[in-house]
This record gives sequence, C-alpha cells and structure tokens, in this order.
Amino acid sequence: LQQDNAKPHVHEDDAEVLAAGCSDGWMMHPLNQPAQSPDLNCLDLGYFASIQTLQSKTHPRTTVDLIKEVKLAFEETTAVTLNKTFLSLQAVMEQIMRCGGSNNYKLGHMHKDKLLRAGTLPISLPSDVNVFLNARDAILQPVTASIPGTQEACDLDVFLW
Repeated sequence: LQQDNAKPHVHEDDAEVLAAGCSDGWMMHPLNQPAQSPDLNCLDLGYFASIQTLQSKTHPRTTVDLIKEVKLAFEETTAVTLNKTFLSLQAVMEQIMRCGGSNNYKLGHMHKDKLLRAGTLPISLPSDVNVFLNARDAILQPVTASIPGTQEACDLDVFLW
C-alpha cells in the first residue's frame, strides 16, 4: 500500500494497519514514498499545468469566479492535451524502471508538438521488455514485516500500487 509521507497518512509501522494488511489472506503493508520520490501523478505531470494555462487567461476575483473558470478550462481541455500528458507519464515510468525506482533520471524531450504537427504523435510509447522484466523481478522479491508488540509476522510479496 503506497502512500506519500503526508502527516495525515498512517505510519508504516502502525500495528493496526499491519495486522489488517496480513489478515483475510492479504499480504500488504504501508510503504511510504521517500521525499522527492518519482512523480507518477499524471495530474501533476501536465494536466494541472494545462488547466492553469487556460484558466490564467482570465482574472477571477471571487472563489465562485475561480471555480467557474477552472470548470471552463477543464471543458476546453482537448484529447490531444490529455494524450501528451499520458505520453509524459509513460516516459517517466520507463525511466523510473531503468534507474531502479529512483528519481535520478533525466527525462528527455519528446518534441510532442513537432510530432503532432507531423501527424506522428503516438497514443502510447513502446517499452523495452528487458527494462520491464528487470523491474518486475525487483519488485517481486519477498519482504517480511513483523507487527510491533507481537510475535506475528507475515510474508509480504504483494504490493498494491
């Protein structure tokens, strides 16, 4: 169970959550993302920026006006914008797998607008099968966690992302 390190989230050693994660046939535990972990949120990768660009053309003075402008910007968002955002997400995923799950990568420019003008902007990116297989093998390594204050332990070999 992956979560960021925001204070409202449970601590990864929370006994109640660990016990629940090892009950009823489940084998999972909270896994906090480290600070500055790779960003896999497609909203942050481009969608919010595109909405902000559309919304910033006006200058709302009230909360009601701001909500109205954001809704209008959402409605004006095109399928092309969403496609470009998801292409960025796919490129980020590939790089994260290549560098073992860290954020120590540089995302090269795909020149999506140039590809769009040429009529060759893809809807998905090919992925190197060996990169995928290596990443899969890395995350399938079993992990054992114990529940604090008990002698119980469960093998954790399933992660929900």
